[in-house]
Amino acid sequence: MARVTNLMNIAVSGKVGNVVFCNGPVRGSYTRTLPKKSEVRSEKQLNTQNKVAIANRFLNPLRPLIEEVWQKDRYTRKTAFGSAFSHMMKHAFRGGYMEEEIVYSEVLFSRGSLIKPEGLTARRERTRVEVVWEENARSGVDALPEDKAVLVIYNETKEMSISITGTAVRGDGRMIAELPPVYGTDRLHAYLFFVNRNRRWASDSVYAGCLE
Repeated sequence: MARVTNLMNIAVSGKVGNVVFCNGPVRGSYTRTLPKKSEVRSEKQLNTQNKVAIANRFLNPLRPLIEEVWQKDRYTRKTAFGSAFSHMMKHAFRGGYMEEEIVYSEVLFSRGSLIKPEGLTARRERTRVEVVWEENARSGVDALPEDKAVLVIYNETKEMSISITGTAVRGDGRMIAELPPVYGTDRLHAYLFFVNRNRRWASDSVYAGCLE
C-alpha cells in the first residue's frame, strides 16, 4: 500500500490506488479519481461482440483466398481480410442481440476492377452445382473471355466453406462443380467471381443464391 504525504511544495504526478495526481500549466497540481469500469455491457456492445464472432467464423476459412484476390486499390482497411470483414460488419447483418442473422447476398469475398458476373442463377442436383451467367466479355482488359470463374460455396448447416476454380471461364457462360459428399442435403449459399489469367485482378463476388 502506498502513502503520500507533504505535497504542499512538491509537484507530483502519477497514480496511487484509484487516485491520479496531475500537474498542468493552467490548473496547477490537482487530483482525480480513476473512472469506474462498467461491469455490465450494453445490448449494443453485446450485439457487436456477437457479430464479430459470427463474421470471424464465416470469413476465416476463406482468408487465404480473400487475401489473394481482393485488390489493394479496393481496400477500406489495412488488409484484404480487414476490408472484407469491415464490409460484412457494416452491410451483411440484420437483427439485434441474440437474433443476428447474416444477409448472405451482401457478403463480399473479392473486390476488384474486372467486370463482375451478371444474370447469375444457380441450381443443385444431389452433389452437383451448376451456375449460369450472362456472357459479358467485351473488348478491353476488364472483361476478357478467358477470365477464370471462381465458385465459393458456404455450407450454412456445418459452417464450412470451399472455393472451386475449375476450367470454366467467363466466355463459357456456365460452371459445373462437384460438392464434397459430406455436404449431403445441407443448406448452401453460392457466390461467383472472375479472376484474370495470372489472378492479379479480380471482379467483385456476386451472390448466386441459396441451394437447398
